[in-house]
Amino acid sequence: MKTAWLVLGMGIVFAPATWAQDAVAVASKQFKVLAEDDQVRVLEYADKKGDKVPMHSHPKHIVYILKNSKVKFSFPDGTSKESETKAGVALIRPAVTHSQETMSAGRAIVIEFKK
Repeated sequence: MKTAWLVLGMGIVFAPATWAQDAVAVASKQFKVLAEDDQVRVLEYADKKGDKVPMHSHPKHIVYILKNSKVKFSFPDGTSKESETKAGVALIRPAVTHSQETMSAGRAIVIEFKK
């Protein structure tokens, strides 16, 4: 019985990193699926100043910035990071779990790799 409680407790401690939801599921106002197949998913992301997106995950992905923006990202470990991006820049990103708050509106194309 003690083992079961230990496993349950570990699950609760690590839940934020492992149970984060899909970006489109938690932020359908900001993320729109443009195309999808069994290998990739192409999303359009558009936000407004003050928008907040709850904790969610992305697999390895590419972000192409269409409009300059400033965003504050918060991570499951409690750390945060502000990021300013410029239109025309492409970023290759590893898998990540984060929430975000928009400090200045932006727009981007996000390509998520499924494999």
